[in-house]
Amino acid sequence: MSTHQKDLRPSHEYFVVAKHDFYLEDAKKSFAALGIEIKIGNRIEDISEDILRSSENCTVFVPHYSKIIDLKAFPRARFVGFHTGNLPKDRGGSPIQNKIVNKEYLTQVSAIALEDKIDSGAIYTHRQIDLSEGDIEFILRKISLLISSMMTEIAVGDLKPTPQLESFEANKRFTISDSELPRHANINDLYDRIRMVDGLDYPNAYIKQDNYKVYFTKVVKNDGFLSANAIFESSE
Repeated sequence: MSTHQKDLRPSHEYFVVAKHDFYLEDAKKSFAALGIEIKIGNRIEDISEDILRSSENCTVFVPHYSKIIDLKAFPRARFVGFHTGNLPKDRGGSPIQNKIVNKEYLTQVSAIALEDKIDSGAIYTHRQIDLSEGDIEFILRKISLLISSMMTEIAVGDLKPTPQLESFEANKRFTISDSELPRHANINDLYDRIRMVDGLDYPNAYIKQDNYKVYFTKVVKNDGFLSANAIFESSE
């Protein structure tokens, strides 16, 4: 038995709930390397009965979830969420897109205690990440691997979370109108604007042209020009 396995309390149960399957698969692999079986679900409802039946030694990891969880419904469970950006400054919605728009490519992914107030919980640990390349799915898959490593770090270590002392207004989540490309933008800005919403969770970048919307995906930057797939949608 490894040192890590000795450190894990046999009575402790671990759960992971995430919108996208790759978060769940990465978590399963990380915990399997420690000989630990976890329960997973795409919705909190999928695992809620198991959480309620568990002992007080229970941790629920929430790497990517778009619905509010009623934490009071699970009084014995510890909930740990994850957030991309420099906390507390980057609290709120669409943190990856906000960092990319602001050209702040080097940032952090943090494991935080989930609280009722958005992204305000104490920080257990964090990892560095570079957002300068790749579409949103590529970036999220990178983040998923970092998150799975933080999950097991929390599981094997006796980490004491550090409170966030400063207070910042939460950033707003991107809407459909935020995917519209600006009329006057340089190559680098267009590259970022297209790739940061190309993939999961967001409408693709677009322009309006006469009676059409033109959506852009699979952008590539090379020697001062961009190439991308274009999809024309009639507004009639």
